[in-house]
Amino acid sequence: MATADAVSNIAAPTQFLTVKNEKYAYRRSGEGRGLPLLCLQHFTGTLDNWDPAVANLLAQRGEVILFENAGNWTLMRGVRA
Repeated sequence: MATADAVSNIAAPTQFLTVKNEKYAYRRSGEGRGLPLLCLQHFTGTLDNWDPAVANLLAQRGEVILFENAGNWTLMRGVRA
């Protein structure tokens, strides 16, 4: 089983990806050999809308990627590192 630090959505740093001048934010937590679980948020949702109790539970079973679309609140207001 993964360590507590590896599965914490709260401790996971926010990372960024830029594609064609659009910036996307995401956080990775958990670990495992299988395919990661990609979690998409609703239209105006942000990374911080994910309940850590749910995201951390999922990350205990394997890698989880929380994804935020370009132009959402986290990206517009700045974000915790």
